[in-house]
Amino acid sequence: MTFADRLSSAPVVVLARRALGSGEGVWIAGGAVRDAAMGRSVDDLDLAVSVDPAAGAKAIAREGGGHAFELSAEYATWRAVGADGDWQVDLTALRGATIAGMIVVNNPGTWSAVYPQLEHAEWLRAEDRAVDAEPLLVEARGVFAELQAAPWLERAGAVTASAPTSS
Repeated sequence: MTFADRLSSAPVVVLARRALGSGEGVWIAGGAVRDAAMGRSVDDLDLAVSVDPAAGAKAIAREGGGHAFELSAEYATWRAVGADGDWQVDLTALRGATIAGMIVVNNPGTWSAVYPQLEHAEWLRAEDRAVDAEPLLVEARGVFAELQAAPWLERAGAVTASAPTSS
Protein backbone atom coordinates (compact mmCIF):
# COMPACT_ATOMS: atom_id res chain seq x y z
CA MET A 1 0.00 0.00 0.00
CA THR A 2 1.39 3.40 -0.94
CA PHE A 3 1.64 6.44 1.29
CA ALA A 4 -1.25 8.10 -0.58
CA ASP A 5 -3.37 4.95 -0.16
CA ARG A 6 -2.66 4.80 3.58
CA LEU A 7 -3.56 8.45 4.01
CA SER A 8 -6.70 8.46 1.88
CA SER A 9 -8.05 5.24 3.41
CA ALA A 10 -7.57 6.29 7.05
CA PRO A 11 -11.01 6.30 8.70
CA VAL A 12 -10.63 9.89 9.93
CA VAL A 13 -9.76 11.07 6.39
CA VAL A 14 -12.73 9.16 4.96
CA LEU A 15 -14.95 10.76 7.62
CA ALA A 16 -13.67 14.28 6.84
CA ARG A 17 -14.21 13.75 3.11
CA ARG A 18 -17.75 12.50 3.65
CA ALA A 19 -18.56 15.50 5.85
CA LEU A 20 -16.87 18.17 3.72
CA GLY A 21 -17.98 16.95 0.30
CA SER A 22 -15.84 17.69 -2.74
CA GLY A 23 -12.75 18.62 -0.75
CA GLU A 24 -12.24 21.83 -2.69
CA GLY A 25 -10.38 24.31 -0.53
CA VAL A 26 -9.27 21.62 1.94
CA TRP A 27 -5.68 20.40 2.40
CA ILE A 28 -4.28 17.77 4.73
CA ALA A 29 -1.33 18.98 6.79
CA GLY A 30 0.45 18.15 10.00
CA GLY A 31 1.22 14.86 11.66
CA ALA A 32 -1.27 12.84 9.60
CA VAL A 33 1.04 13.19 6.61
CA ARG A 34 4.03 12.07 8.65
CA ASP A 35 2.10 9.21 10.29
CA ALA A 36 0.84 7.86 6.96
CA ALA A 37 4.33 8.11 5.48
CA MET A 38 5.71 6.12 8.41
CA GLY A 39 2.97 3.48 8.22
CA ARG A 40 1.35 4.58 11.49
CA SER A 41 -2.35 4.84 12.25
CA VAL A 42 -3.85 8.19 11.27
CA ASP A 43 -6.43 9.30 13.84
CA ASP A 44 -5.40 12.93 14.32
CA LEU A 45 -6.00 15.01 11.22
CA ASP A 46 -5.02 18.64 10.59
CA LEU A 47 -6.76 20.44 7.76
CA ALA A 48 -5.99 23.84 6.26
CA VAL A 49 -9.24 25.15 4.82
CA SER A 50 -10.32 28.05 2.66
CA VAL A 51 -13.88 27.57 3.92
CA ASP A 52 -15.27 28.42 7.37
CA PRO A 53 -13.41 26.18 9.87
CA ALA A 54 -16.32 26.29 12.34
CA ALA A 55 -18.82 25.01 9.78
CA GLY A 56 -16.37 22.34 8.65
CA ALA A 57 -15.66 21.12 12.20
CA LYS A 58 -19.36 21.01 13.00
CA ALA A 59 -20.08 19.04 9.81
CA ILE A 60 -17.34 16.50 10.65
CA ALA A 61 -18.57 16.19 14.26
CA ARG A 62 -22.14 15.61 13.04
CA GLU A 63 -21.04 13.01 10.48
CA GLY A 64 -18.85 11.20 13.01
CA GLY A 65 -21.14 11.41 16.02
CA GLY A 66 -18.73 13.64 17.93
CA HIS A 67 -18.61 17.26 19.00
CA ALA A 68 -16.88 20.43 17.79
CA PHE A 69 -15.44 23.42 19.59
CA GLU A 70 -13.26 26.44 18.89
CA LEU A 71 -9.59 25.96 19.73
CA SER A 72 -8.40 29.47 18.87
CA ALA A 73 -10.28 32.56 17.75
CA GLU A 74 -6.96 34.28 17.02
CA TYR A 75 -5.89 31.56 14.58
CA ALA A 76 -9.40 30.67 13.34
CA THR A 77 -9.00 27.04 14.43
CA TRP A 78 -11.74 24.57 15.35
CA ARG A 79 -11.59 20.93 16.47
CA ALA A 80 -13.98 18.03 15.92
CA VAL A 81 -13.54 15.06 18.27
CA GLY A 82 -15.07 11.59 18.23
CA ALA A 83 -17.47 10.82 21.08
CA ASP A 84 -15.10 8.15 22.40
CA GLY A 85 -11.98 10.24 21.69
CA ASP A 86 -10.62 7.82 19.08
CA TRP A 87 -10.21 10.55 16.42
CA GLN A 88 -9.85 14.29 16.13
CA VAL A 89 -9.75 16.77 13.28
CA ASP A 90 -8.40 20.31 13.54
CA LEU A 91 -9.44 22.83 10.90
CA THR A 92 -7.50 26.07 10.50
CA ALA A 93 -8.30 28.92 8.15
CA LEU A 94 -5.86 29.01 5.27
CA ARG A 95 -3.30 31.82 5.60
CA GLY A 96 0.34 32.38 4.77
CA ALA A 97 1.72 30.51 7.76
CA THR A 98 -0.61 27.59 7.08
CA ILE A 99 0.74 27.28 3.55
CA ALA A 100 4.30 27.37 4.88
CA GLY A 101 3.38 24.69 7.41
CA MET A 102 1.93 22.46 4.72
CA ILE A 103 5.14 22.76 2.72
CA VAL A 104 7.20 22.03 5.82
CA VAL A 105 5.13 19.01 6.81
CA ASN A 106 5.32 17.52 3.35
CA ASN A 107 9.13 17.61 3.41
CA PRO A 108 10.83 14.42 4.48
CA GLY A 109 11.41 14.32 8.22
CA THR A 110 15.17 14.48 8.14
CA TRP A 111 17.71 16.39 10.13
CA SER A 112 18.94 18.24 7.06
CA ALA A 113 15.39 19.33 6.18
CA VAL A 114 14.32 20.45 9.65
CA TYR A 115 17.42 22.01 11.26
CA PRO A 116 17.39 25.06 8.93
CA GLN A 117 13.67 25.41 9.68
CA LEU A 118 14.43 25.60 13.40
CA GLU A 119 17.00 28.31 12.79
CA HIS A 120 14.58 30.25 10.60
CA ALA A 121 11.82 29.85 13.21
CA GLU A 122 14.16 31.27 15.87
CA TRP A 123 14.78 34.28 13.66
CA LEU A 124 11.04 34.73 12.98
CA ARG A 125 10.29 34.61 16.72
CA ALA A 126 13.00 37.19 17.40
CA GLU A 127 11.31 39.40 14.79
CA ASP A 128 7.97 39.03 16.68
CA ARG A 129 6.50 36.86 13.89
CA ALA A 130 5.20 33.98 16.01
CA VAL A 131 2.40 33.04 13.62
CA ASP A 132 4.91 32.51 10.81
CA ALA A 133 7.31 30.60 13.06
CA GLU A 134 4.83 28.16 14.56
CA PRO A 135 4.44 25.74 11.60
CA LEU A 136 8.22 25.46 11.39
CA LEU A 137 8.48 24.77 15.11
CA VAL A 138 5.69 22.18 15.04
CA GLU A 139 7.47 20.17 12.38
CA ALA A 140 10.87 20.61 14.00
CA ARG A 141 9.54 19.29 17.31
CA GLY A 142 7.96 16.30 15.54
CA VAL A 143 11.12 15.37 13.66
CA PHE A 144 13.40 15.91 16.66
CA ALA A 145 11.09 13.74 18.79
CA GLU A 146 11.11 11.01 16.13
CA LEU A 147 14.91 11.18 15.93
CA GLN A 148 15.13 11.20 19.73
CA ALA A 149 17.28 14.32 19.50
CA ALA A 150 16.50 15.59 23.00
CA PRO A 151 18.73 18.70 22.99
CA TRP A 152 17.23 19.92 19.73
CA LEU A 153 13.70 19.07 20.86
CA GLU A 154 14.31 21.12 24.01
CA ARG A 155 15.69 23.98 21.91
CA ALA A 156 12.58 24.00 19.69
CA GLY A 157 10.37 23.86 22.78
CA ALA A 158 12.24 26.73 24.40
CA VAL A 159 11.77 28.89 21.31
CA THR A 160 8.04 28.19 21.40
CA ALA A 161 7.68 28.83 25.12
CA SER A 162 9.78 31.99 25.39
CA ALA A 163 8.74 33.86 22.27
CA PRO A 164 6.04 36.49 21.97
CA THR A 165 2.67 35.29 20.69
CA SER A 166 1.72 38.23 18.49
CA SER A 167 2.28 38.31 14.75
